[in-house]
Amino acid sequence: AAGVDPLATSPFSANLYEASKAALHSITEKVRSELKLLRIPIKIT
Repeated sequence: AAGVDPLATSPFSANLYEASKAALHSITEKVRSELKLLRIPIKIT
């Protein structure tokens, strides 16, 4: 944890963290919407 603290205070690392968090969120949303599309035919059959 001690090694992570200096990175957390760095503006570059903070921006990188926010960017990766946003990317992960968009990927999760994409997967979620794809799963919803897959679930619909499964529920019908």
